[in-house]
Amino acid sequence: MTKIAAPGIYDIPIEDYIGDCCVGPSISSSGLRELLPESGSCPAKYWAYSPLNPNRFPDESTQALDFGRAAHALALGEPEFAKYFIVSPYDDFRKKEARGWRDEQQRTVIKADDFETVKAIAAIQKRSAQCMRAFEDGRAEQSLMWKDEETDIWLKARPDWLPNDPAKRFVAEYKTCLSIEPGRLSNDVFKYGYHIQAGMQLDGIRKVMGVEPLGIAHVCQEKDPPYLVELRMFTPEQLADGYELYRHALRTFAHCLKTGDWPQYTTEPTYFESPYRHVMLMDRIRTQEGMSHANANGNKGQRYSAADYINAG
Repeated sequence: MTKIAAPGIYDIPIEDYIGDCCVGPSISSSGLRELLPESGSCPAKYWAYSPLNPNRFPDESTQALDFGRAAHALALGEPEFAKYFIVSPYDDFRKKEARGWRDEQQRTVIKADDFETVKAIAAIQKRSAQCMRAFEDGRAEQSLMWKDEETDIWLKARPDWLPNDPAKRFVAEYKTCLSIEPGRLSNDVFKYGYHIQAGMQLDGIRKVMGVEPLGIAHVCQEKDPPYLVELRMFTPEQLADGYELYRHALRTFAHCLKTGDWPQYTTEPTYFESPYRHVMLMDRIRTQEGMSHANANGNKGQRYSAADYINAG
């Protein structure tokens, strides 16, 4: 494809979007999230798979990911599903004829029984009083592209559903999840950085479309029967946090790109961090036994520094 050189809304395949599609270095919210230790990643791990890295590792998708992508695509409508998936006429691919058919396909192959499950998930979403109108009056998977003024980095955002008028209708994101129980789901959305994604998408709409978006609604649906589905949203304060983290990650990306240094989690040997459950357990035991942390018996050892470790021996 011809590389994108102007801000705008582009209807391009996902394969082009996730690649090196702009005239200069570009990154999406998924890449920015990988730069943050809070997401369980770091700049070194991002760079290992980055399309900007000529020596990157191959990114191998899994069947579980394909199933999640299929549910996601069908929720956005049958035309969107048909762009990327084809239902297999074979139950398995042990025979030569079946393997030959599979290898000829340009789209991702999904088995018939998995497709029935995906259809059941989509049907429940479309019957939901909360969610049935989420994907109306707009377009699926449009790519927003713009160049950041501060860093000169090209930015990419691809909302699941971009309304024709984002000032009057919510942008809609579809997320499959293990549980929509409020506490567990809240932990998961912050763990996966969806507030960062939301902050960046809203900024992209402002920059590209020149309007103040109404907001983002998340259609959250469980992967297992009965496929419960509910609508969730971030508070203004949470969106502000997401915006701040997106800008922080972008500055980190620009610095790494300029210096060629993509650091790991730490720069020197460090102590393990005590998990909250461990701290609470030890506090409870010491309370029961009438001990303080200072006089508790055990193998406390001598506290040492990173320099001590490096210079030891």
